[in-house]
Amino acid sequence: MFTNAVFSKFFNLGQVIETHRGAGIFQEAIDRAVKLLQEGNWIHIFPEGKVNQQLTNPEGGLLRFKWGVGRIIMDSEIMPEIIPIWISGFDQIMPETRGFPRFIPRPGAHVSITVGQPLTSQIQPLVKAWKDMASKEKGTLGIGGEWEQKVKGEGLVGQKQREVRGKGQLIDGREKEVRIKIVEALQDGMRKLGQDVERREGRFKKGFWSQSTRQPV
Repeated sequence: MFTNAVFSKFFNLGQVIETHRGAGIFQEAIDRAVKLLQEGNWIHIFPEGKVNQQLTNPEGGLLRFKWGVGRIIMDSEIMPEIIPIWISGFDQIMPETRGFPRFIPRPGAHVSITVGQPLTSQIQPLVKAWKDMASKEKGTLGIGGEWEQKVKGEGLVGQKQREVRGKGQLIDGREKEVRIKIVEALQDGMRKLGQDVERREGRFKKGFWSQSTRQPV
């Protein structure tokens, strides 16, 4: 989205945090997200990193959520309230099958926004278990998420710690295991909300998203 000066200005005014694809979960954008949560701010995340499209959605579920979502929750000193929000109809506004001009949104789509019940209670036990384990590892937790500053201040030591955590190798690989469980729990909760919304709005009956559900349509 931050492809030129005009777009950068536009999205910065909208308080969008620029993330860099392929830069990993310990990039500055994720550090900033962790810090914002610890300051009591809201963060709205599109965990798939794109708009789900019927033609590209995997059979039986949503696109895999990005691992950075797990790290944001795991590194927050204060457990955030996690509220799923399902936006239906965006795939009709910018469908992958659209022709020229591709950059113009398509009118006439029905869009709804549904706020679900918090998922915090499902995630909190996983986060607590992680923090109990991580507290035994010196210097890897409770730093406000500012890994960029940590690396600058500690040089190779900080860089090494970031590499270890980035690969999920902390505590004999348990970090990666917990991160996966957190992301899977988030994705399962979001998928259930989405199926309820799409079923209620009649999209399953029209044949939309039928390959994406794990429940009878």
